[in-house]
Amino acid sequence: MIQDQRVDIFLDDEHLRNLADEKLRPSDKEYRLLATRLVDRLGPIFPNMGITLHRVHLYTAIPTASEEEKHKKMIAHLDALKRSVDFLDVNYGRLVQRRGSFSGNPKATRVEQKRVDVQLAVDLVLLAARNSYDIGILVSGDQDFTDAVLAAKDLGKAVGIATLDSTEPSDLRWAADFFIDINDWRSPRYRLE
Repeated sequence: MIQDQRVDIFLDDEHLRNLADEKLRPSDKEYRLLATRLVDRLGPIFPNMGITLHRVHLYTAIPTASEEEKHKKMIAHLDALKRSVDFLDVNYGRLVQRRGSFSGNPKATRVEQKRVDVQLAVDLVLLAARNSYDIGILVSGDQDFTDAVLAAKDLGKAVGIATLDSTEPSDLRWAADFFIDINDWRSPRYRLE
């Protein structure tokens, strides 16, 4: 008997929350639907194999308590996810404020995530080396993950890219074993009861 293929999903939360088209962004409760939809999409890619969701790894950063409103919204977002998504691991980076010449203004500041992408890349490779999953799905379009995808593949894992933004650069797609365009992930036939 063929053993089920264990699927781990690696979610770049910032990628999902910052999509240009708000209609594509999942609500907190829809992350579970998104995970289910991703696993459903693997059937045609890996025919004659059982596919089982093993773990969902979410990578994000929480605003500091000094940014009270943003902090409360993010905590509420994560609490909703923990209640609705099975097998969820949340991995935290941090937010830092950068001063520099953004938009031509030398006094401008912006907030950036730190350590989030590195955590995701390390986990994609480390968990592959530990044989924690058979198939990895990276939900991101950040080309910085290209080398991590290639490393996990070198360790014998099938790794695919899923994005809600079909305009993402293609280098990451070429590195992956498969690409899942999930712009239609809200299709009624995939609604959870």
